[in-house]
Amino acid sequence: YLIPPRDFVAPDPVSREVDRVLKNLCDHQRILENLLKSEEKYRLLLERQTDLVCGFNPDGTLTFVNKAYCDYFKMTKEDLIGANFMNFLPEKERPRLREYLSRFSPANPIQTIQHNTILPDGQIRWQYWIDQAIFDPDGTLLEFQSVGRDITERKEAEEALQESETKYRTLFESSNDAIFLLQDGRYVDCNPRAVELFNRPREAILGQTPAAFSPLDQPDGMPSKEAYVQYLQTALNNIPQFFEWRHLRPDQTGFDVEVNLKRIHFL
Repeated sequence: YLIPPRDFVAPDPVSREVDRVLKNLCDHQRILENLLKSEEKYRLLLERQTDLVCGFNPDGTLTFVNKAYCDYFKMTKEDLIGANFMNFLPEKERPRLREYLSRFSPANPIQTIQHNTILPDGQIRWQYWIDQAIFDPDGTLLEFQSVGRDITERKEAEEALQESETKYRTLFESSNDAIFLLQDGRYVDCNPRAVELFNRPREAILGQTPAAFSPLDQPDGMPSKEAYVQYLQTALNNIPQFFEWRHLRPDQTGFDVEVNLKRIHFL
């Protein structure tokens, strides 16, 4: 048996409830402090990002921007928060962005997009964004959180490459000289003049070796297969080759050509 001392006073129910409430308040205070610390660490992390980070409402109104975002647009947070990011887009881009944002759902909350944006000085740049939609438990769209970066240099390089390829293809197709591309010793492409010269459909040429359309021996007595391998190997060693060659048409009539064979390095 435990016998309490004579001066022991049992706590009344009210005192016990007050103690419980005070304990809960202290627990809640610690949780709140930890949350605030976590939020501060999260915000510091976002501020240190070199990528553009922002949050916005479903209508496009900005609710958060990091320092990189402010520096990019050369505007203060006070000027940006509350503004609609759609105002930074060219008119022609806005319908596409609205349609893009309408495609988000709880089952598909993360998507990416590339689009133009207009800087305050009027300069038009390219941006790439990863967007995540935030939904409540009922599936109602609350906001978007986004991370983006400027990809103008990359887009310009891609456009320049595309332009170069277009020019190359135009020259390739319109040349009066027969042009062949070989890979691993076989034809992988040829222009219309080559088709005309060989009097064969393009499909019959591709995949074949030059020796397939040549006599067994060249006029100098060299076996065609042996000579072809020799010229090709030398060209692959970055030594351009210029020589005469005899080919055969489908009716086995021969025709002589001058061949300029050189290695091309593709990026």
